[in-house]
Amino acid sequence: MAGRLTRGFFHRDLSGIEAEKLLQEKGIPGSFLVRPSTTKSDAYVLSVRRANGEITHIRIQRTNDGFDLGERQECFSTLYDMIEHYRQNVGELREKNNDIIELTVPILAQMPTLEKYYHGPISHSQTESILNACDQIGLFLVRDSETIPGDYVICVKTQNDIANIKIKCLNGEWFLDGKGRREQIDRFKSLDDLI
Repeated sequence: MAGRLTRGFFHRDLSGIEAEKLLQEKGIPGSFLVRPSTTKSDAYVLSVRRANGEITHIRIQRTNDGFDLGERQECFSTLYDMIEHYRQNVGELREKNNDIIELTVPILAQMPTLEKYYHGPISHSQTESILNACDQIGLFLVRDSETIPGDYVICVKTQNDIANIKIKCLNGEWFLDGKGRREQIDRFKSLDDLI
């Protein structure tokens, strides 16, 4: 089985029809991606290309405890942990008719930037290890949010700690999440412009 995912399979601006087209054009059996649900807020959809060429869509629920696939399913703290679990444990993810759904190759989303400061889907603890390895105050990196797929976090080394600030992108505009003060926050056309 392939190693830990190093780039994002989450497609922030993809509809179900676009997901099917992408998986048909670029995918092989077992190819997958995750996208926001268009019918339920705070839910996501795992879209997988099957061996017969059909596309299966599986709803992912976001709960207070994390992410799961519905009743009596294991809950995972992050979307990446859930996908990695089902990639490594072939046979646990099944269709309603009990056919096995295998996750083999992610269809990767376009990265928000090619700059070195972007580290993709690394964990909070990995971030701390990277930033604490240097003594330089103000050193920073940007990573994917572990709790909100499609959001990002800028992590900045301060004198005594690491500050984590949420970055959002809505309608093509990038901004720091000001917790209710969105109308007063500067907005940017790209992650690079924001940084």
